[in-house]
Amino acid sequence: MKRIKIAQIGTGHDHAFSPIPTFKKLSDIFEFVGYCTVPEDEYNVPQHSNKAHSWAIGDAKQLTLDEILNYPDLDAVCIETEDRALTKYAITAAEKGLHIQMDKPGGIDDAEFDRLIDIVEEKKLVFHIAYM
Repeated sequence: MKRIKIAQIGTGHDHAFSPIPTFKKLSDIFEFVGYCTVPEDEYNVPQHSNKAHSWAIGDAKQLTLDEILNYPDLDAVCIETEDRALTKYAITAAEKGLHIQMDKPGGIDDAEFDRLIDIVEEKKLVFHIAYM
């Protein structure tokens, strides 16, 4: 089975780093290529500099947003920004044809969320929103 090549966009809340060890643990399913911070992130820190999150970051590679969006053969992204930026980055990923796992809620602007869903449906992408 082909592994799902996945990256994480954002580190914007206190549990944003949690998916990283999960992707690594499930390495038979996922090829975790790295993560990036975005300007809106509360926890916008360089790799390994925040001791509270170093357990999760481990040896994960910190990339730029552009490096993630243009990563060769990337299948999916996990969006973990602050609430106000979730939909913005999910739309960006969807426009690139990437499948999306997004933290909850679905952003703060209903029209923006509707636009995201329209893109996901049009491109026949998998979209998963975290459970609350």
